[in-house]
Amino acid sequence: STGIVSPIYEDYILTALPPANWFVTNADDGYTWSRATTAGALGTSKSALMNFYNSPAGNVDEMYLPTTDLTMSTSQASLDFYVAYATYQTEQDKLEVKVSTDCGATKTQLFYAGGDDLATGPAYTADVFYPAADEWETKTIDLSAFTGADNVTFYFRNIGYWGQAMYLDNINVSANFIPINNIDA
Repeated sequence: STGIVSPIYEDYILTALPPANWFVTNADDGYTWSRATTAGALGTSKSALMNFYNSPAGNVDEMYLPTTDLTMSTSQASLDFYVAYATYQTEQDKLEVKVSTDCGATKTQLFYAGGDDLATGPAYTADVFYPAADEWETKTIDLSAFTGADNVTFYFRNIGYWGQAMYLDNINVSANFIPINNIDA
C-alpha cells in the first residue's frame, strides 16, 4: 500500500511508545524500546529509550516508522534524529538505521554506529545514563535515492551488548515537494 506523505515527525511529548502507526518488534519478548520521561532533546523530558543494560548481548529490537510516500518529493529529502548514548565500559551496543521499499522483504543500511562511535558522552558506570543537554547529537541521513518511491519504511534497529542507555528523539522525515500548479480552465 502507499505510505503517508511526509513530513513525519515524532518528539514523544504527547504519545506512548510506539506512537500511533509506528511498530516495535521484540523477537525475544524481553526488554525493548520504551518511552523515557526523564530525558529528551531540545530541553524536553520525553524520548524513546533502549536500556542496553537490560538487553542481552546480541539482542535485536526494531522500532519502525509508518510507511512513507515520497513520490511527489524533489531530490531533497532527509531523515533527521537526535541520539544520546554513553558506553558502560567497553560494551559495543549498536544503532542501525535501515530502509525498505518492499514492505521489509529487503532492507538497506543507511546508518550504523556502535560503542565509542555511537557515544555522545563519556562512559557512564553508575545506574542509568541520563544525557545532559550537550550530550545529544543530531544525525542527518540523505534520502535523495528514495525520492519518487511510494512505499518507504525506516527502521531504527538496536543490537544490545549489556551496555548503557540510548535515547532517540525528534525523528523527522522531511522532503521538498514538487509544486502543483492550479490551472483554471
